[in-house]
Amino acid sequence: MVVAGPGTGKTRTISVLIAKQLEKGIRLKEILALTFSDKAATELRERVLEYFPQSFDQCWISTFHSFCARILREQYYEVGIIPDFKLLTGFKEALLMDTICKRQQAEAFREFGKVITKRGFQQEVLTFISLLKSNLIEPDEFEDAIKNCPDLNDKIRNRCKELLNLFRLYEKERINTGYLDFRDLIRLSIKALQNPRIAESYRKKFKVILVDEFQDTDPAQFLLLSLLKGDNDSIKTAVIGDPRQSIYRFRGADPSMMTSSGAFNQ
Repeated sequence: MVVAGPGTGKTRTISVLIAKQLEKGIRLKEILALTFSDKAATELRERVLEYFPQSFDQCWISTFHSFCARILREQYYEVGIIPDFKLLTGFKEALLMDTICKRQQAEAFREFGKVITKRGFQQEVLTFISLLKSNLIEPDEFEDAIKNCPDLNDKIRNRCKELLNLFRLYEKERINTGYLDFRDLIRLSIKALQNPRIAESYRKKFKVILVDEFQDTDPAQFLLLSLLKGDNDSIKTAVIGDPRQSIYRFRGADPSMMTSSGAFNQ
């Protein structure tokens, strides 16, 4: 694990690490490098191909979500989806939630009825759903948590129940329209990799796993990495980031995984 602050050349470090592995004889297709933005992934690919422009190997340098989309198009039958699934982008998510909320009777939502058609509220609901799904929490699990948490007062419990209702409606509408959202890409890839045969096939593909901006990793993404590596000590793993730079905590990112007692070191 490399802890590096802003402006210290984290992406360049990853590209140099890849170049060093290629110099040692590891093939480009045997290296998985993941980051969090298309811009960073493109920059990383360009830098690596500058070092080795003669390589004609498959390139596994991408964002987490693009990598998972690639897994799902290969393993779609394992998780019960079609290979040409549609992706629910942020704009489409907003339209979907707006449609759902406008169908509801305000009287049925005692806590949120006055704001249920407001775009700001709908965006907050989408952020909340994203947080739940980033922690692999299903609607039924959220319902159990509401029922079994003794510290919730009546007002908070009722608000949670209404959010649960919107969560269920969102998932039902998403499935009925044939979409996956970005959290589903991670969740379903985890489901596929929980099959030992499939997990082993990907472990045989990769000899090196590198992660840029590791401070923005959430629990689901960390589980994905753990399943990819498994107990195979021959797969070299390196992550780079700065826990002080985490910008996705509101989505469930957990920079504490980079601490000495965090999940990565454990």
